[in-house]
Amino acid sequence: MSDIDQQPRPTRQIRDLNVSNRRRMRLGLTTPELIVGLLALGTVGAAVYVGSAPVRNMVDDYVHRGRVNAVAAAVKSGMGSSFGTGSIALTRFISDTSISPRIVSGGNVLNGPYSGNITVTGNGNNNFFVDSANIPASACKRVLLDKGWGGDVVNIGVGTNMFSVNSISEANADTACAGATNAVRIEFVR
Repeated sequence: MSDIDQQPRPTRQIRDLNVSNRRRMRLGLTTPELIVGLLALGTVGAAVYVGSAPVRNMVDDYVHRGRVNAVAAAVKSGMGSSFGTGSIALTRFISDTSISPRIVSGGNVLNGPYSGNITVTGNGNNNFFVDSANIPASACKRVLLDKGWGGDVVNIGVGTNMFSVNSISEANADTACAGATNAVRIEFVR
């Protein structure tokens, strides 16, 4: 009889333990490493979930500014000598690569990132308004205080409460954005 034949057979518990260890070893991890790894993964997941609101706000603000600037550029380059005083049809600018047909609805309206619409209205020969509806109060303040609008923006505000883009203060923005949702108006010049 060989030495192998003389060894006692493992009991069921030892066999189950060996199977469990082999499964874990396939992953190349020991039990403490698995626990630490799962805790780290849970912590990162919680941080991403908690941090998602600021990231979402940043994306919405970026999309809003991009759409407003795109429509303003298209309107300035595509209009004749006067912007008029009525609603400006945006469908005529869809061929311009800066305005996608997917975000234009009803001909005169861009779909905004805050579940509101963006419309354009002429204000005489040299100026026009871009109005954004349904802007939440926190985003409204960020939009009003944003310094990335460029030199073509002369006034910005909520409704008829307009301020020079160069002189608006945090106090002005707090007062103007007092509603739960606000209609932001940006006045562009040719």
